[in-house]
Amino acid sequence: MFRPSIILDDFSCSRVQNSFGRSFLIPISLALVTSLFILSYISATSKLFVHFQPTHFLLKQSLESLEISPPTLQTIHPSVHSPHGSASNVLKSNEAGKGSERPQNPLSLGTQWPVGSKPMEKAKEVKFNAIQVMCSSSYYLSGYVAHKDASLPQIWPRQGDPPNLYSSRRNKLAFFAGSMNSPVRQKVLEVWKNDSDISVHPSHINTEYSAELLRSKFCLQVKGFEVNTARIGDAIYYGCVPVVIANHYVLPFADILNWKSFSIIVTTLDIPLLKKILLEISLDQYLTMQRNVLEVRKHFQWHVSPIDYDAFYMVMYELWLRRGSVRVPLSGWVEPS
Repeated sequence: MFRPSIILDDFSCSRVQNSFGRSFLIPISLALVTSLFILSYISATSKLFVHFQPTHFLLKQSLESLEISPPTLQTIHPSVHSPHGSASNVLKSNEAGKGSERPQNPLSLGTQWPVGSKPMEKAKEVKFNAIQVMCSSSYYLSGYVAHKDASLPQIWPRQGDPPNLYSSRRNKLAFFAGSMNSPVRQKVLEVWKNDSDISVHPSHINTEYSAELLRSKFCLQVKGFEVNTARIGDAIYYGCVPVVIANHYVLPFADILNWKSFSIIVTTLDIPLLKKILLEISLDQYLTMQRNVLEVRKHFQWHVSPIDYDAFYMVMYELWLRRGSVRVPLSGWVEPS
């Protein structure tokens, strides 16, 4: 069913390589280790992530169909202040190849933990010229710009290959465990705490967390105090179909991955209908979704050295798609006549 993804072998062409050839990272706040980690990646590899659409429902439009303009951004300044999807006005793949209309405007690429939000608010030129890669990709964050910024999932580092456990061993409909630190989570607990098919735990569980993920068909990703959560990465790693319950949440890699093919998106108003929504999914539909979950796992994994299609290449591709999205000039920049 799945055609193998293809990495563009020849990345020596100047029109793509020059887009990041003069990039550098400026570590800010708590992202020092992460930014240096990414910096070592960039210096160690000459390839950017380019995908070929393997199916009609998994990955979005292939980069091969783009008409890529020669690079007009002469200087790119990726400023990283730490790691952290998709609005209607975000640049799509068929728009990403268009060069910036302002060739003198430097482009900054960055990431941000919440602790860096106050400095960013004060540095307006950085805020409006940096492409932030954020885990807290929510419309409610003052520093998040939906059409410009990208998202990065929180992913715990793991050793070895993930388990290949299909639906035949999954006897629980849905599972969630976590602190009740938001009205959304409190509502989920209130409605489903006594249900036999949906397990909602208000705190840490006595059984092994990974075992619960492996025995559940669906894993609930419920908005907490902040939108960012490592549960999406956990669910995908253990082959559990994610059910995202949050409003105005931009999903990781939403410009690249078709989330509807391997997850369920539920608004907070539909929490009382959650069980009905999940039970209406046929077995064939679920099996297809879970196969897609297993297919996209490689995109949610980090490696000491980048591996084709891993999280590093996904982030680089997200940044490349947005390279022409910055339109705000820096101080002293003169509009060309």
